Amino acid sequence: PAADDAAFPFTFAPTRCLNIGVGATGIPPHNVSTMGGSMIQDNSLVAEMNSETAAKAGVKAGDAIRISGPKGEVKARVRIFEGLTSGVVTAPLNLGHTAFDVYSKGKGDNAFKAVAVSVEPGVGQSVWAASRVKIAKI
Repeated sequence: PAADDAAFPFTFAPTRCLNIGVGATGIPPHNVSTMGGSMIQDNSLVAEMNSETAAKAGVKAGDAIRISGPKGEVKARVRIFEGLTSGVVTAPLNLGHTAFDVYSKGKGDNAFKAVAVSVEPGVGQSVWAASRVKIAKI
């Protein structure tokens, strides 16, 4: 079932980043230097949203937040990016490894934890790229 818009007022649109790799492997050592402040900050996952969304969520740049969906949650730090539409929060996928090596382990959180799979009306296909979430300052 789809998440209730009142309980989960924001859309979570996590993104794949080619420089991180995939969930089944660690981050290649040379790629760590390409992960700028829009992906990770002090080993915390960075979630981006525009200033209107941040104001609605009651958060500001640099705040520690919890992004919660119907099936799980992820911790992150807020980065304001006006290139996103209002009501949308995004974070990079394929971080939050608990194994592998010093380049991968302990870097951010796993954004997949806040993703909920639903069925696209009319076609019956599974979708996950626009999960409904709520945001809370921690």
